[in-house]
Amino acid sequence: TEIYTLSLHDALPISGCALYVSTSSTTVALGFSAGKAEVGYYTAADKLIKAATAMLTPLTQALYPYITALKAASPSSALEVIRKSLISTSALAFCASGAALVFARPICDLLLGHTFEKSAYVLQWLSPLPFVFGLMSVFGTQTMLVFRMDSAMSRIMFTSAVAGFPLTLFLSRVSGAQGAAAASTTLALAMLIAMITTLRIRGLTVWQLRASE
Repeated sequence: TEIYTLSLHDALPISGCALYVSTSSTTVALGFSAGKAEVGYYTAADKLIKAATAMLTPLTQALYPYITALKAASPSSALEVIRKSLISTSALAFCASGAALVFARPICDLLLGHTFEKSAYVLQWLSPLPFVFGLMSVFGTQTMLVFRMDSAMSRIMFTSAVAGFPLTLFLSRVSGAQGAAAASTTLALAMLIAMITTLRIRGLTVWQLRASE
């Protein structure tokens, strides 16, 4: 699995990088464990989730250079902008995840056709990802990279990539495409928890009204 090198001056949005890490080896593991049909069901649902997640990327890309410049002048002001971004991004991402969960079947029927009926269940398993990746874009791109925590971010990505393949292999063998989707969601949640834990240790609790400086 490819691991991107993260830097403050050439930042790949964390949500996109995390999405790559969580899905890059999934189809290989799924195909090996459950066959081509299950890969098709997973891939179809995964494309819909990627489209939903991509809608959040412009917001992250627009704010990143602004927060970086603001942090150089006033770290506390940068943290205040990050808190506001967390609220707006969370709201948008939550709506995207909720829509994917509630309307999975009509969405798949409309965009994929009745042949991919099983993809609706896969989409429901993947539905938390827009919300999770939205939070990761704030905690990762807008906070960890801006505050020069590149090495910690790289360790999280590397550990996730290492753990992702065997987890996907096991769950896809048990439950096919739905198992692979569960593995992707579990991996993304683990990455998010690792980011939150790292920020808490460093005192950058941007989810609170006042962060420790």
